[in-house]
Amino acid sequence: MNPLSYEQFGHEFVHRLLTPERIARELKMLLAEPIEGTMNILPAEILTARYLFRFADVKITPRPERLPELALRQRITGTLELSVRIVGMPFRFTLRVGIRLDQQVRAYAPLTLKIETRVLDAASVDIDVDAHGLPSEILDRFNVIERAVRAEVVQQVNKRLESGPIAKALAIDVHRLAEFANIIETRAAPKLPAVSELAPRLDPLPAPAV
Repeated sequence: MNPLSYEQFGHEFVHRLLTPERIARELKMLLAEPIEGTMNILPAEILTARYLFRFADVKITPRPERLPELALRQRITGTLELSVRIVGMPFRFTLRVGIRLDQQVRAYAPLTLKIETRVLDAASVDIDVDAHGLPSEILDRFNVIERAVRAEVVQQVNKRLESGPIAKALAIDVHRLAEFANIIETRAAPKLPAVSELAPRLDPLPAPAV
């Protein structure tokens, strides 16, 4: 057993606690329920739209070029079912949506880790639609619809990252984890709480002295 400095120990702890597999598992549970809403694209008498987003998968890739900090890149994919009404005529079609998230892990006092996400913009969202068979009324308006869909996705993702269950899951109270640790191993070790259950109070750590 080789000794480590506290800095090395902290690095190893963070990288082993926040693995891509564990984060992906948490996100899949959080995004299991569809997300629905409405979009205001044009005056309601001309065009209205309702949407239903269904999560498909998430892929998380570590970014070793950012070492020693832990940085991640996520890609969330799903389908967006649109119910569009143009001048009173209803249409339905489905878009394939990809959302790219750039994240890094920061430490806060007293013992908290937080996965922080760069604010999304329109370039963070990929939208793909099979235009085959769509009526000309939809195709004529599709550029307007696509811009509105992209803006809605950006707004909703940024909103959910800042509040609610996803924001809670992105913050890990290590102090609570330590409370469940035993110095002496017992046969009936207590069950560790899920990462999403560890909601901390965040105070930034002071900058290290130069």
